[in-house]
Amino acid sequence: SSFMVTAYFISSILLTLPLSIIILHHGLQQWRLKSFTSTSTTNHSDYFTYHLAIVELIGVLGHFIGLFGIFCPQYQTFLTGFYMFSFAWFGELYFHVLTCVERYLAVVHPVTYLSLRSDRAIRTLTVCCIWLICFVELGLMMREFFNFLNLCVLTLAMVCVFFCSVSVLCALTRPGPGEQRKTMKRIGRSKLRAFYTILSILGVLVVRCAWCLSWAVLYISQVRSNCFLMTYDLWFNLPCILVLPLLFLHRTGKLTFSRSHFFPQTLSLL
Repeated sequence: SSFMVTAYFISSILLTLPLSIIILHHGLQQWRLKSFTSTSTTNHSDYFTYHLAIVELIGVLGHFIGLFGIFCPQYQTFLTGFYMFSFAWFGELYFHVLTCVERYLAVVHPVTYLSLRSDRAIRTLTVCCIWLICFVELGLMMREFFNFLNLCVLTLAMVCVFFCSVSVLCALTRPGPGEQRKTMKRIGRSKLRAFYTILSILGVLVVRCAWCLSWAVLYISQVRSNCFLMTYDLWFNLPCILVLPLLFLHRTGKLTFSRSHFFPQTLSLL
């Protein structure tokens, strides 16, 4: 179990730390540019991604502290790192859901989305609520009912993301007034990008939720001796960590390998 946790912490640091630094550096550049040019504000999706990058940096710091606690070994030090990693774990889920909801509004309710696009107060309030909820969940981690609470949160998140995905798919394929049935080739690039973003998030959340559900069943059934099996829960979260940063970096043109010969049509739509 310690080997699996150590391997995951190192892998997560190597993957998420560079991505988070690049995203925040890009955000700082955009903020400086807009402060001088007085251009429009950052869109909601990018704003959520910047906050997600900050959350990931907290998780990376927790990984470093956790590794120190494993190698020393010092249980309290490891526990501190575990709490920081858990905070990032909660934040990842909520910012994924917010991104899906934002894409859903952009495609299914474009009038409402345009009216909210320049409203920074609602966006800021929403993000502050997410941070507050993460702290509340962190404080409830050692409660007996937390495992059930976490399972309920995962289920609600899955329902929300699944609803957004199905709604976007229906909106993309439904013909408009006086139009014939749409085909994917006739759909705008922005709507296709929204659809593939939601689909990617749905896929990684399904993997994460499925394994967390299995872990919860093992925990409730008191099968706790197989630590090796339970530690796999961490590895199933790795795609969930990477999907939004990679989509963001691809959209901003920071990924030089995005023009590869592998899946060129799909990558061009992201």
